[in-house]
Amino acid sequence: MFGFNIFLIRFRFFKVFLIKFIIMGLIKENMKSQIEVSVIIPTFNRELLLQGCLDSLSSQTFPKHKFEVIVVDDCSNYDVSRLIKHSKIKDISLVSCRHHSGKPGFVRSLGIKKSKGRVIAFIDDDFVANPDWIEKIVYYHKQFKQELIIQGGLDVYYKYHLIGLLWKFILDVNIEKKIARHDGKIYISLLGTGNFSVKKKFFDMFFLMEFPITREDELLRRRLDTQNVKILFIPEIKAFNKRKDSVFSFLKQSYVYGLGDCQLKNILGKHYKNTSVSLISFSTIRKLVKRFGIKSIVLFFLLLMKNFAHFLGTLRLRTSSKTALIIGIRHLETRIKTLFHIGLPLPTNITIGTTSRCNYRCVKCGIWEENNKDFLSREEIKHIILKLKNWLGSFVFTISGGEPMLRKDIYDVISFCTQNGIMTHLLTNGSLLNSKSMQKLESSGLSFLSVSLESVNPEIHDSIVGAKGSCEHLKNVIRLSKDFSFKTFISTVLMKENLESIKSLVEFVDSYSNGIRFQCLTQKPYHDKTYNQYWYKNNPSWPNSNEVDKIFNTIKSMKKSKILNSEKQLRLMKQYFLNNKSVSMRCFVGNQNFLISYRGDVKYCYSFPPIGNILEDNPRKIWSSQQAKKQRKQIYYCKDKCVLLNCNYQDSFLHKIKKFISVTRRFA
Repeated sequence: MFGFNIFLIRFRFFKVFLIKFIIMGLIKENMKSQIEVSVIIPTFNRELLLQGCLDSLSSQTFPKHKFEVIVVDDCSNYDVSRLIKHSKIKDISLVSCRHHSGKPGFVRSLGIKKSKGRVIAFIDDDFVANPDWIEKIVYYHKQFKQELIIQGGLDVYYKYHLIGLLWKFILDVNIEKKIARHDGKIYISLLGTGNFSVKKKFFDMFFLMEFPITREDELLRRRLDTQNVKILFIPEIKAFNKRKDSVFSFLKQSYVYGLGDCQLKNILGKHYKNTSVSLISFSTIRKLVKRFGIKSIVLFFLLLMKNFAHFLGTLRLRTSSKTALIIGIRHLETRIKTLFHIGLPLPTNITIGTTSRCNYRCVKCGIWEENNKDFLSREEIKHIILKLKNWLGSFVFTISGGEPMLRKDIYDVISFCTQNGIMTHLLTNGSLLNSKSMQKLESSGLSFLSVSLESVNPEIHDSIVGAKGSCEHLKNVIRLSKDFSFKTFISTVLMKENLESIKSLVEFVDSYSNGIRFQCLTQKPYHDKTYNQYWYKNNPSWPNSNEVDKIFNTIKSMKKSKILNSEKQLRLMKQYFLNNKSVSMRCFVGNQNFLISYRGDVKYCYSFPPIGNILEDNPRKIWSSQQAKKQRKQIYYCKDKCVLLNCNYQDSFLHKIKKFISVTRRFA
């Protein structure tokens, strides 16, 4: 009996404890739901400035329990947690990056994922907020319920500091030129990330903030423009820049802005025009003299230096022009060294198969039949990219599959390439492309997009790829691609089924894309398989002689169209289809191809075994190994007809340079 009483007492105690636990949980959850504003502060190595920012937030007139502060540290070299621990802010947390990114947009995105507020407010660590900053943010977001994003007022803290005066002048001139009044509201075509706020539902509409460039604020603003989202300007939401710039740091920041503008040019191409107000003009000089009098002489000299530093920044990162020159030199080097058998050139065709999976069932390709689940992880791909960059410097990275768009992290992979000054070329069947995904690709910095389209006739294309409705989808995608800055190309395999519709396909390409590359029908599957020289005899897709003559005569008559194959290659293709045995040429892929499989294996050609694994060894060592040297010689004397494939065929140096200049013209 005594034992039973003890059990009852313990049970009652446990019940009371459980009830208290549930009540505390509900209270805590209720407190979470009451958070109205999440303030996000990206920081890096600014201890005193961050302290000032946190002090200004601890003095806010808005109720302390209704806002939270999230500090996102980009791997500072001091203990940020110590500042957080001693802060007077009621709800404050720290998010730390694993590695230094140097990209404020990426850092902010980490804070967004942790935020609980209905409104997300952004302030930089070198800003201090007015005591009513959060209160006014909440007030104006409630008053203007339809507005998703509000830009606050930007000012300098030290009113009499020379560089501060100049920054304030530059801000005022830009704001004056970029505001517009409509229906009693003030809108602005400028986004100062040191002080702006958005409604949380904004992030349901935009993927946002993880842009791989220095000027992520300007890229975000242009994205908003394309979606007809206006930025409301409320100067009363005031924050002050507290940083005291030296002349050196002032010029360094102008140089970084120049880098950012060049990155924007690489991403947006012909769509990008620097809309910043030109500060070297008569009207600007008049305003400068009127405001500062004799000080304007010194300030004007600083403006000249600022513009020069900005110009140097734009020269530093002309990725595509630099890459075009380097690739051109490497093509010439490959031709000379191969011809005279002197030394070993660097590869010019760097391709990675990010996955072996594919959602199509093409009759022309055998990858999907292998039913392989292997794929490289995101970290493995990034590790590979850094290895290649350390070896090659600038290069064009071709991203293939299977179907690479099946990877959810494909945008992150492309962004990482962009951050490291590497141009990217994505090969896809186009099934997962749409306006939103192409916007993500453009923002990630994609340079070239190749889409497989076998015919503009839906019956023909759909039967070849084994996916009903894919033709109409792809045609819509290609039409949409005209609105994006990356170059879009069509890839088409010539076969019996689509020869009659080639003319209409080329006409479609001429209207909506940047060019078409024809490919030969090859043995299927060709990955890790021995080549059978008689495979085509029993292949139902192999065209007859009359069809071949007719279609190649048609292609020849369309030489002014956007066909990217050289006349010599097309002539050899015709010969290949008419008399497969008669085509015999040397294969140079051992001096140009560096093909990385979804397992990390490195090959010259898919028909030959790997020469190494890039995850396990250095690419330079793989490229110059004895095994590679031996296989390079075997490939040179190989008689297989896959030498005509675009990834293997060695065009003339002049044609390569001409083709590359034509497709990179927008970047220069």
